[in-house]
Amino acid sequence: MEEAMTPSEAAFERLIAEAERRPFTGWDFSYLHGKMVEGRHAWDYAEHARRRFPGAAAMLDLGTGGGEVLAGLAPLPHRTVATESYAPNLEVARHRLAPLGVEVVAVAGAPNNLEIALGAGIGSLPFPDQSFSLVINRHESYYPSEVSRILEPGCVFLTQ
Repeated sequence: MEEAMTPSEAAFERLIAEAERRPFTGWDFSYLHGKMVEGRHAWDYAEHARRRFPGAAAMLDLGTGGGEVLAGLAPLPHRTVATESYAPNLEVARHRLAPLGVEVVAVAGAPNNLEIALGAGIGSLPFPDQSFSLVINRHESYYPSEVSRILEPGCVFLTQ
């Protein structure tokens, strides 16, 4: 015999079902306003990223989603590129970021932050060595060796 759900369990299930019915593209979760609680960080990602823009000749945003966060950081370094591995977000990000001069590159995302399996290539970044003076990453999985490879020596990798 199945136990009845508590009111809070029923509310949780109702909210999950509602969220699953909504199309998922980008990082616009405004429809959840008043329905979720997000903890505050002890530091401000956007502030730390912007502080590094003046010294950045070329910047890469890993896993831009729909480009909402990156667009909100404008004005951006002269050469800014973004990657995205979730196919439905690619056109959303390209549409949002093209007016800012940002190229959005489709990549196969890193499944975790471990080393790349020899010959697998999954999670490798399609950029030449030492291509960027700043790499930012809010939530994307990445391979440290790939970030190190594309980052100019002595430059910055900022991740939340």
